[in-house]
Amino acid sequence: ALSLDITRVDGDPVREVMEARLDERSRVAQALHDDVLQRIAGLRWALTEQGAAERTLAELDDVEVAVRRRLRELNEPVSRFGLEAALLHLLDATTTPTEVRLRGVDRVPDELGDVVWRCVREALRNVDRHAAARRASVTVDGDGPSVRVEVVDDGTGLDEQQMLAAVRSGHLGVASMREAVTAAGGRLQLGARDGGGTILRVELPVASRADGQR
Repeated sequence: ALSLDITRVDGDPVREVMEARLDERSRVAQALHDDVLQRIAGLRWALTEQGAAERTLAELDDVEVAVRRRLRELNEPVSRFGLEAALLHLLDATTTPTEVRLRGVDRVPDELGDVVWRCVREALRNVDRHAAARRASVTVDGDGPSVRVEVVDDGTGLDEQQMLAAVRSGHLGVASMREAVTAAGGRLQLGARDGGGTILRVELPVASRADGQR
């Protein structure tokens, strides 16, 4: 298992290269979202107002679909850089001192790795923005018939009503996490941590391993 305090690790030239590439992908993705997609939306409105042919609007729709597909690829770096590198990049970007424990992540299929990455990203964003935490931890275990993810913080936490409201309203990125986890056939739990803070647990079945252990 890999266990380290990410706030104490630096100077690794391989990781620095990976992080630079991930940063560049993030910048390109932001530009596509903020500039290109906005321009497409404006162009569609203008063409519609001018009575453009349906074929022209359909071609513009195809362009938007292609841009959004590329945007998803840029926002899901696991398939290109691997789950470990993608997670460590997220942890480097967090402002809360965070410990990470990774086990068997090289065995996690890319499609599940993308779900893991999304969940950890949203959870760490919530820790930084809302938890007022002093420390947090991320654990990803890729061994066994399922991938297990746990993100814990020692912050202010959420009471039962706040948690229910977050789940129902999609606040705190819960909706996007739940959608991704459900699509992968997994389970997501959000709860209060003993002693204060919040704990997020995700379990994603690895079909080939689960079938092999029946």
